[in-house]
Amino acid sequence: MAASGAAVTVTVTYSNEKHNIQVASQQEDGEPTLQDMALLIEQVTGVPVPFQKLICKGKSLKELEQPLSALGVKNGCKVMLIGKRNSPEEEAELKKLKDLEKSVEQIANKLDEVNKELTGIQKGFLAKDLQAEALKQLDRRIKGTAEQFMKILEQIDAILLCCSGRVYTPWIHHPGKTPYCKVCATNGITCFLATLSPPAPVGWWETNQT
Repeated sequence: MAASGAAVTVTVTYSNEKHNIQVASQQEDGEPTLQDMALLIEQVTGVPVPFQKLICKGKSLKELEQPLSALGVKNGCKVMLIGKRNSPEEEAELKKLKDLEKSVEQIANKLDEVNKELTGIQKGFLAKDLQAEALKQLDRRIKGTAEQFMKILEQIDAILLCCSGRVYTPWIHHPGKTPYCKVCATNGITCFLATLSPPAPVGWWETNQT
C-alpha cells in the first residue's frame, strides 16, 4: 500500500492509447484519491470526468472521494478507461467556461480589496480630509467591477448546456422537425432543449442543417 502522501503510478489504457501517469494528492500530505486520478486522466485523454468509466482489476471505480488504496489501485496497476472525448466545439465552449471562471475569481478579489479599503476608512485609518476622495474612487471601482460582472453573466448566458450536462454546439434545427443538440442525437436520447416550455428561442446555435 502506498504511504500517505505518496504518488501512485498507474497505466491507463484508452482505445489503442496507453498512458503512464503519476497520481498525486491535491491535498498536502494527503493520499491520492480517485478524483485526483480522474482529473489527471481527463488531462491526458480529453475524456471529461463525468463521462469516464474506469475499470481496474475487473472492478468499476466510482467513488471519487475514496483514496486509491481503498479501491485497490496501487503502483503498477492497469486502469482501463471507457468514455467519449468532447468534440472540438465542446472543447471550445469548455475553455470559455474556464476563462469565465478565472474572470469571476479576479472580480471577487477586486471586491475583496474594495471591502478591505472601505473597512479601513470606516475604522478611521484614513485622514478625514482624504476620505471623501477615497470613497469616490471606491465607488468608481465598484461600478466598473459591476459592469465587468454583468458582461460575464451575458457570456455565461450565451453558453448552452444540454440535458446530459455537457456544453454543446451547435443547436441543430431541421426545418419542420424538433430541435435537438448533437450530443443527445448521437446518444439517441431525448434532448432537454426539445422539452423546454416555452421552446428555446430561435437563434440558439441554430444551423438549419438538412
